[in-house]
Amino acid sequence: MSELRLMAVHAHPDDESSKGAATMARYADEGADVLVVTCTGGERGDILNPHLLHDPEVLADLPARRRAEMDAAAEALGIQQTWLGFVDSGLPEGDPLPPLPEGCFALAPLEETVPALVALIREFRPQVLLTYDENGGYPHPDHIMTHVVSMAAVEAAADAERYPELGEPWDVAKVYYHVSFRRSQLKAVHDALVERGLESPFGSWLEDWDDRDARQATTRVDVATYYPRRDAALRAHATQIDPDGFFFAVPRDLETEIWPWEEFELVRSTLPPTRGEGELRGGPLRGDPHRADRGGLMIELAGAVLAEAPLEDHEISPGITGFLVTFGLAIVVIGLMFLFVRSLRKVNRAFARRDGTSATSTALSNDRRVEASIGSAWPYADPASAEEADRAAGVQGASGAETALVDEHDDDGERASDEAIDGERAEPGK
Repeated sequence: MSELRLMAVHAHPDDESSKGAATMARYADEGADVLVVTCTGGERGDILNPHLLHDPEVLADLPARRRAEMDAAAEALGIQQTWLGFVDSGLPEGDPLPPLPEGCFALAPLEETVPALVALIREFRPQVLLTYDENGGYPHPDHIMTHVVSMAAVEAAADAERYPELGEPWDVAKVYYHVSFRRSQLKAVHDALVERGLESPFGSWLEDWDDRDARQATTRVDVATYYPRRDAALRAHATQIDPDGFFFAVPRDLETEIWPWEEFELVRSTLPPTRGEGELRGGPLRGDPHRADRGGLMIELAGAVLAEAPLEDHEISPGITGFLVTFGLAIVVIGLMFLFVRSLRKVNRAFARRDGTSATSTALSNDRRVEASIGSAWPYADPASAEEADRAAGVQGASGAETALVDEHDDDGERASDEAIDGERAEPGK
């Protein structure tokens, strides 16, 4: 077994060839062990190749045919493959949607599906695991369940107290989601086709698509030279891939020029990022020269894993960003409250000087409540509590009470002003 191991968990045979196939082929060529885990046998899949719709051999035993296709695809990519052992759920259609068939993967209890994958993770011991996002990449029930099972199994495989009978615990260093068929990708290819006077299969897709990418990729792997291997794996799934369909509608030289990458989203890592190391095993990033100049991110584990290019501004994680924004807003609010308190004091003193009354007692009591409230949220101050302020204001209604409260916290100038107010109260005839 190689010291570098990558596992990709997929729902059906053929999914591995349309998502991350070229990356897996590259890793295999680089000396890594690559294992595809296929959760179901694709038993309920449709025949999508019009040339085979009425083929008697295909119709006689579609599950067996799909297993044979999977073997051929794995050979084309140079990878290993195994089955998790569950039954295809099919893609329900209709309004309302029909119930899922009994015994299918999407309805299987996690008590059965998760330990099955835990056993494979602990046996294969991958540093990197590829799977689908929480929406399954697209909302097929088996894809969504693949996400659920993958993430649960990664956590369970690292826990020595869970499923001890399935082998020694193993903590997967990095988990990535596939980011396939992003709008930005299809638009770049579409525009290039149109500019060259070629027909694009993506025009209608883009018209119905939101302007923003649903997922933001964090990671690119340059796989331009591995597109032929990916295409061979796709063609191996003859019942599922139309050789005249959109997969092969883009000239490969154009695709290599415009979009020579496969993309992923890093969602879990036990390793710190290493900046400025560029592509897999070193070398510059291809494509946008500005991105290449900025350098890339690569997590390296005993040689290499996936290269992370700064496609977007992922310099600070969303959690840290949220904390900093919240903290900044809190500082602003606290500052405004202090300004309000100071202004309130000045207004109170002005009224006191003009009227010669002791009407500031209530305002100063409220002043102390505001300060107490701020103090409870501000770690660098320790003013009297609101209860203490209320008690002082309630018991000491005489003119000396205000001076006592203010003198505890105010500067010398404010203290002198308060003493002058008290002097005016003592001699009202002046």
